[in-house]
Amino acid sequence: MQVTFGIDVSKFTSTICELISKSKNELTITNDCSGFIQLLKELSAFSKHPQIIFEATGVYSRRLQAFLKIMTMIM
Repeated sequence: MQVTFGIDVSKFTSTICELISKSKNELTITNDCSGFIQLLKELSAFSKHPQIIFEATGVYSRRLQAFLKIMTMIM
């Protein structure tokens, strides 16, 4: 089963589309610690690491990128 998280990053929030096989689920998180924890909970629901794709939007996406980089080192 292929799981992909597509993330659209904006200034205050990020919209996440979870694509699981042929179904999808969408949620919005804040671009802060509580939003990243919510994202981590979504990611940890899968035994295999899902593919994560997001648009590099300069300063808006740097915190998300740093968070995901740290999480991949830990996991």
